[in-house]
Amino acid sequence: YRPGSHGESLAGSYLKACRKARRNLAGIGSESWGNTVVVWLVDPFTDPATGDTVVEGSVIDDSANEIWMAVSPEAPPEDPHRPMILLFGAALPAGADLDLLLEGFGLHLAGTEQAPDALAGLQMPPLEHASGDLRTAMALSWVRFLLARENEDIFRQLLASPAGQVESRFQELYGTTSTALEMQWHYGAIEEQHDVKAGEFLRLSLKYLKPYKARQAEIFVYMLLSLAFTAAFPFVSRRLFDDALPSGEFGQVATLLGLLGGAFVVSLLAGLRQTYQSAWVSGAVVRDIRAQMFDRLQRLPEAWHSRYQQGDVLSRMFNDVGQVENGLTTAIGTGIFQGLQLVVSGIIMLTVNFWLGVLVLLGAPIVAFVYKRMAKGAQARSVAVSEASSDLLGVASENNAAGQVVRMFGLAGREGDRFGRASERLFGAERRLSLFGGFFGLSVNLIVTLLRLAVMGIGAWLIIEGRFTIGGLVAFLGVMGDVLTPVTSLTTLGQGIQASMGSLVRINEVLDATPEGADDSGKTQLKPLERDITLTGVAFSYGPEKRVLDGVDCTIEAGTKVAFVGPSGSGKSTVLRLLMRQWDPEEGAILFDGTDIRTATLASLRDQMGVVFQDPFLFDTTVRENIAMGRPGATEAEIIAAAEAAEIDSFIGNLPRGYDTLVGQRGSNLSGGQRQRVSIARALVRNPSILLLDEATSALDPQTERAINQTLDRVAHKRTVISITHRLTSVTGYDKIFVVDNGSIVESGSHEQLVAMGGLYAHLWSEQTGAPVERATAFDAVSALAKVSLFADLGPEALAGVAARLTTFDLAAGETIAEGGGRLLLIA
Repeated sequence: YRPGSHGESLAGSYLKACRKARRNLAGIGSESWGNTVVVWLVDPFTDPATGDTVVEGSVIDDSANEIWMAVSPEAPPEDPHRPMILLFGAALPAGADLDLLLEGFGLHLAGTEQAPDALAGLQMPPLEHASGDLRTAMALSWVRFLLARENEDIFRQLLASPAGQVESRFQELYGTTSTALEMQWHYGAIEEQHDVKAGEFLRLSLKYLKPYKARQAEIFVYMLLSLAFTAAFPFVSRRLFDDALPSGEFGQVATLLGLLGGAFVVSLLAGLRQTYQSAWVSGAVVRDIRAQMFDRLQRLPEAWHSRYQQGDVLSRMFNDVGQVENGLTTAIGTGIFQGLQLVVSGIIMLTVNFWLGVLVLLGAPIVAFVYKRMAKGAQARSVAVSEASSDLLGVASENNAAGQVVRMFGLAGREGDRFGRASERLFGAERRLSLFGGFFGLSVNLIVTLLRLAVMGIGAWLIIEGRFTIGGLVAFLGVMGDVLTPVTSLTTLGQGIQASMGSLVRINEVLDATPEGADDSGKTQLKPLERDITLTGVAFSYGPEKRVLDGVDCTIEAGTKVAFVGPSGSGKSTVLRLLMRQWDPEEGAILFDGTDIRTATLASLRDQMGVVFQDPFLFDTTVRENIAMGRPGATEAEIIAAAEAAEIDSFIGNLPRGYDTLVGQRGSNLSGGQRQRVSIARALVRNPSILLLDEATSALDPQTERAINQTLDRVAHKRTVISITHRLTSVTGYDKIFVVDNGSIVESGSHEQLVAMGGLYAHLWSEQTGAPVERATAFDAVSALAKVSLFADLGPEALAGVAARLTTFDLAAGETIAEGGGRLLLIA
């Protein structure tokens, strides 16, 4: 600092902050080298790298081990954790790839506050493209996501990654790729997040308990009866020690013990019935939750399902719901009873000795304080267990689906390592939750033990002073146990509910998600397609990465057959997903007879469509039911007509049980072609005006493909057919083919026209068939345009730009040039 400057007045306190930061950053990068770090506290200065004036924040010179910090009365210095970790981290082997993680970790260690929904609703770019304040907020949120998923030790191991191996370390330490993790974090960050509180958990319980009010009332009665022994014991025991025993009358002793025994039997029988009914109600509630989850999952859009792995969804359905069941069982069966016992025993305790009772009751707020202080940590660890469990289930699920590949390619060792790492992560998360719960219970037991000792000491003193009796103390200690036991049980209950609340967070992500068509009220009912489907300026991306579609314009006339073709990853399949409204465009619109499909009901759109997918998934039921799933309620005649149209009726007739033959899991009892024909029949039973073919023949052998294509050609009569395919031989007879490349339509026309153009389609055709790429005639579009009076005054560059915007095609003799408006044609 400069003598006499504002920096000098801050130097002492900032030095302490720097020393604390260095201790927190022990072992990161060059910190362990023992280098002396020089921090300059200076007035606003010019950044030598950019030439900008720095009025707040810092500039780091890792080559000189220096941090330049701008300070002024209006701009205090930033916490040293962020600049120091960036300085030390520059020496890490993979330091160049870790700057954003280092920055976020420094902010985290500095204790930077950030609301759970700080990024909710924001349009966030990919992490590596973020800048300014948004980059800072994203870095902190991203790092805290990773820390919550595992722990700080795992994160520090990630920072120590060898050069060029950050991605492999992500997979090793976190069980998945950084891209997959970023997508999970991204979608979680842009949605509003709310911690589930104990009160919210209980409100949810009451919401689902409402249909079972009668059983709840019965449970409450049994709870009251089961408290008979609790209520009788202190008064009987005081009478026993203060009156019956000193009198020496055994009959009085027997009578008192008989009363206690009777009260115990009533309490025992009522408790058994209460336990059964509580378990029944909690099981019924969880059954209802699981049914609602299953129903909601059927109705959630593709965009939601794309964010989660199959194992994660299954984990929510079973592991998390099971955890909530445990919480509900504890809350219903134990929580309410212990609460009642606490109230009843507390009143009795005050009756036996008021001041000792007050002393005991003063300890309850201390237990509640400990619970509140530790609740958030318990929930975070519970969520971590749920996430690790879903990851393990995801690995097992993927391994089961890929069993044939694993065996044929000798991947058993690799898969075993993956499963072992996922299992180890779950073990670690469970261990941390258990350890945290142990500290929780230990804290509560310490308070309870101190209260017991205090009561015994004060009670003994009161007896010596003649202000209390031995029978009264015995009775008080007995009822005190009935007060403290519920207190400790309720803290255990609190731990169970906290564990359940972590699962409830994940369940609510399903139950609170917006289903498809939820906003259809008041929307337009689409009529059957009459004119055309138009895509205007359609742009779309699946995440913060590069756009999959960008500025797509095309028109599909009703009653025609069109295809979208192109290289893998060009965006052609995305067009089909947008047409089905599995996703909505980010820009532009899709119009059905001039109506934006986003303003129409989802049902009126999809009711017009029949879809034949690349993977002809069949359910493990009969042929009849698989076809009827295309339109529940279809008559027998309609099912047979669809099978006949799909040209599989004769095959079905030769099956042992005809239409009642089971197809097996995923249709395993049928061949690939037979499965595809059943799926075609399933689409046709809807009598759709629009038939969508998603790589419908790509998985079939050539002979079966030709047969299926002939069937599709026949059923396409009077229907609009939209096909997505990479096999060009299947669409040569289509009315129009759109060629998609890098998210844009680069060519369109009939097969003959596209081949004649000699462009991308012609090259794809050549690759698939071996036919040479030839143009029918040599054609110079720029020279041709120069001869048109409309463009006569344009220079060569401008003409080349116009030519690039136009589609060129050749016409054979006798072909029709145009049949109506809607297009500008230049004939050269």
